[in-house]
Amino acid sequence: MLKVGDLVYAPSEVRLLKFHEQENFSGTQLQRMAAKVPTKVYHLKAPTNLLLTQTSTPYGNYLKVLYDGDEWYVEKRDINTIEGGSK
Repeated sequence: MLKVGDLVYAPSEVRLLKFHEQENFSGTQLQRMAAKVPTKVYHLKAPTNLLLTQTSTPYGNYLKVLYDGDEWYVEKRDINTIEGGSK
């Protein structure tokens, strides 16, 4: 089970998304729908580790992660957990 603070692995070409962040989704139905349309998309050029910063989001199966000093959303099915442990 994923939790905030976990490191996750994302292969190359995974999409990172930004959405129009707003505190209140109580606008018209059209405004609420528009808030779920990505405003920015970035495709990872190389595999990378990401820090999980939020597991419950208003965007369905998307999790919030930290990449290059900024928060993005990534689809849960596109990432893998990193198993810690010692040899």
